[in-house]
Amino acid sequence: QILMSDTGGGHRASANALRDAFDVLHPGKIECDIVDIYTEYGPFFPYTAYVPIYKIMAKYSFLWDAFYHFGETPFGLALNEWCL
Repeated sequence: QILMSDTGGGHRASANALRDAFDVLHPGKIECDIVDIYTEYGPFFPYTAYVPIYKIMAKYSFLWDAFYHFGETPFGLALNEWCL
């Protein structure tokens, strides 16, 4: 499996390129599934909502800035530790 995140930046395109390269280099020998790690394996919110949240934050950059700076706060760091 190739694990990626469907959150922009070419993650799916890169995963597809790797899969295609495996097929060119080793035809028929490598079975490769591409999986969005958050959508498929996210145990709970917010992981299960990363893709739609990313799309909203990409559209409204002030949200991206707010979440980025929130992550630097003591509460944001503690919340991140708890979620992991």
